[in-house]
Formats: sequence, C-alpha cells, structure tokens
Amino acid sequence: METYCCSNGIDRISSLPVDILHNVLSNLCIFDVIHMTVLSKRWKYICTTIPYFRFDSNFSDSDPHFEEFKEFIDTFLISHKTINLVRFILSCSNMFETTDILRFIDATTRRNVEQFVLWFSPCEPFELPHCLVTCECLQVLKLNLCGYILKLPNHNHLGGFRQLKLLHLCNVELLDGHLTSCFFSECLLLEKLELCDCNLQHMNLLYIASKSLLYLTFDEGNYYDNCEIKISCPALKFLTYKSPMPKDIVINNLFSIEYVNINFNDYDRNCDDDFGEKTEILVHNMIKEIVPSI
Repeated sequence: METYCCSNGIDRISSLPVDILHNVLSNLCIFDVIHMTVLSKRWKYICTTIPYFRFDSNFSDSDPHFEEFKEFIDTFLISHKTINLVRFILSCSNMFETTDILRFIDATTRRNVEQFVLWFSPCEPFELPHCLVTCECLQVLKLNLCGYILKLPNHNHLGGFRQLKLLHLCNVELLDGHLTSCFFSECLLLEKLELCDCNLQHMNLLYIASKSLLYLTFDEGNYYDNCEIKISCPALKFLTYKSPMPKDIVINNLFSIEYVNINFNDYDRNCDDDFGEKTEILVHNMIKEIVPSI
C-alpha cells in the first residue's frame, strides 16, 4: 500500500487528520496496519491508536507462529485501554479455543466496542458471554458459528443489548424458541434482524415481536418444516423470506410495510403435488394479515 503522496517533496497523506487516516486504514488487516508503524513516529501513533480491529487469519494451531499470533492479539487489545473500539472483526474458523475467544470478547467490551463481528467454529455449543450482552456501547453484532449451537442468555437475566441496532446470525443452530423470541424482543432499539443459514430443527415456534424492527431477513436455513413463524412488528418496512417453507407463517401488525419478498427455496415443484396448494394457502393467509381490511 502506498502511504505517501508527494508533490514537490511534501507528504500530503501523513498530514491528514488522524480520524481520517484511521478511517482509511479501517478495512485493512491489523498486520498490514502494524507494518506501517515503521514509517515515522506519527504513523506509529496513528497505527497503534486505531479504533478498528480486523483479523482475517489462515493460521492453524499447528502453525509455528500460532502462539505468537495469539499473543499479538492479546497485546493489541490490552494496550491503549482508554481508546474505545469502533469495530472488531475476527475471522478465524477453528483456529482458537473457546477460552481464547471469550478472553478476546472480554477485552473488546472493556474498550466499549460498537461493532462486533465474529466468525469461528467453537466445536461445541457457544453461549453469549454476559460481558457482550451487557456492553452498553454495542450497536452491531454479527456471528457465524459454522453450524454450531448458539446458547442465548436467560431472558430473566438479559437486561442487555440496550443500544443494539443490527443483529446478524449466520450458520448457527437455535434451540429454544421461547428463549430466542424473548431475546429478540428484549433488544429494544433493534432495527435490523438477519437470520442467514440458521438451523431451526428443534423449534416448534419462532415468535418475532418488536416495536423498533424495520428490516427482517430470512436467508437460506435448514429444518423449518416443523417450525411455525410468527411476526408482529408494527414498524417493519422490509420483509425478505428466502428460506425453506415453514410449518406456518402468521403475520400481524405490519402497519408500515413497504416491501415483501417471499421465496420458499426448499421444494421441488415437480415432485411435490401439494406444493402449489401449500404455497397458495400460506401466502393467502399472509396477505390477509399484511393488507388491512377495508
């Protein structure tokens, strides 16, 4: 990456305000950012105070530099504790143990992280840690657990996610319909909910009720056939459903809806003689609920 733009010997990039340079560097892997610290004292300050943290690693735990890499993450997160994190992205598959991930999460919440993105394979059910749930500054949460179970906090002890506006769950298995429904409804400022390639095979009912939700997306997914989906979101404007046909869909109170896209993607129309009738009944019932009676 070229860091200097000189005209008549003048370094114009380095003279830009720090916040602008932080934004320019925000999409780089943290290793690339750290390499720039050798350019000058000013660049060292800029790179070591960056509030954006991105790791996209192809390391494995058998790599000779693995422990060094893990120590680097710890050091970076622990240093400059007074600097809040705008965004933390960690994509590491099965590289780390769950204990490592929990330690990283704790460090980010201590730095008041606003956007938290995690993609890893826990190889066991993963429970949302209390420090993340109660992080006062968290506005965006994106999780990909590579198909493993996401254990949600008991709704009686939730009291968190007070600022969360976007929740993206990808490739996770959700077990408890009641707990999941309570979890969504407790996010009082949630505006965007995305369920992508999620497994609902152990659910009989998924109830999404929110007064703040504006965007709701179901994309791909598995084992919806035994699950009834109920939606009650009076502020909802955009509803996208591109997932398997559920047992039933019940929609209420969509007073603000502007866009609806329904696509049942799991049926072979040539093999299922009842597909057309099932779809017609489901969509007809949905339309009755979406369109106010005259």
